Amino acid sequence: MMLRKVLFLIMTIIILVGVSGCMDSKKHLSSQEKEAKVLEYLKNKYDEEFVPLSISQSGWGQGYDVILLYPKNGSKDDYFEVNGSLRKDGSYFITDGYFKRIIYDEYEAVLSDIVNDIFKDFKVYVDFGTGVCNENLKKGTKIEEIYDIDDSFRADIRILVKESSLSDNYATEELKEIAHKMVEKKLVGTIETYLVYNDKFEGADIEMTYKLPIEVKDIFMEGSRKYIRIESDLGIGEVENG
Repeated sequence: MMLRKVLFLIMTIIILVGVSGCMDSKKHLSSQEKEAKVLEYLKNKYDEEFVPLSISQSGWGQGYDVILLYPKNGSKDDYFEVNGSLRKDGSYFITDGYFKRIIYDEYEAVLSDIVNDIFKDFKVYVDFGTGVCNENLKKGTKIEEIYDIDDSFRADIRILVKESSLSDNYATEELKEIAHKMVEKKLVGTIETYLVYNDKFEGADIEMTYKLPIEVKDIFMEGSRKYIRIESDLGIGEVENG
């Protein structure tokens, strides 16, 4: 009798595992199927076509798929991130970061207008970082609407300033002024300034800001890197030295 119960229990477990395996297999999507769903989603949302670059599938330490794509009418440098996750009901939930590409030129132009009122010779660089955006940020969203949709949307802004554009070598008050003008437009992020020697300004670019100070000591004035933060509550921090 006991043997029958044990056998019955074992058979029940085997059947349940088998059924569970079948259910899981029905929910499984290949990388090609995931890419197809992402392309359909983007086409419906943006009325554009895109080209997949890579896919990193979910696993330990990453609870979602990461797909990199770029617009078919653009270049690989315009790549952006899409996240996808398979839900229990078998649907594939998708979010994307294409809005960062859509808004980039306009955002940079707004920043340039702000800085132009303060510095004569400068170069502005905007970086939204990787990752996805709030799904309500899309084509047609205006810059002044971003904050009310997603107050965590932020930019890292780096400004190279020609030495002759400042009466001193500090740029502290100028940074504060830029921050206040950004707050008026509800723009969140970090602003950094680098003072560039007059004769090096033309050749200076964003890549140089990532180098060690000793590597760019003949380009950036010593101790000239300063930054200020605008938080998601639109509070402005203190100017700090880099």
